[in-house]
Amino acid sequence: MATIATAPAADDNQSHVTPHKRNTESALDSDESHDDKKQKKPGRKPIMTEASSKRTAQNRAAQRAFRERKQNYLRSLEDKVKELAEQQERTARENEALKQRVDKLHSENLTLRNG
Repeated sequence: MATIATAPAADDNQSHVTPHKRNTESALDSDESHDDKKQKKPGRKPIMTEASSKRTAQNRAAQRAFRERKQNYLRSLEDKVKELAEQQERTARENEALKQRVDKLHSENLTLRNG
């Protein structure tokens, strides 16, 4: 009978296990960026008055332009509503006049037939 060796089998199992590789370069880079952040003193960021004032001026100008466009659009819509209301009134008056004329012609037609 053959005896089974258990030690080589254990060595084979260990040889199949591979250790995880780490990317040391990216770890070093991230450590350096943390070191840079840690070296700075805590507190508020320095104010960039020129950049922030430009930004606020741009924001004000953009908001003003938006409000003007909105007002112009609302005015144009109000004008269209007025025009449509006037057109509807004209159409209603014209329809009423045409109905009266049809009634007059119908009654005239009846009198001519009977007469």
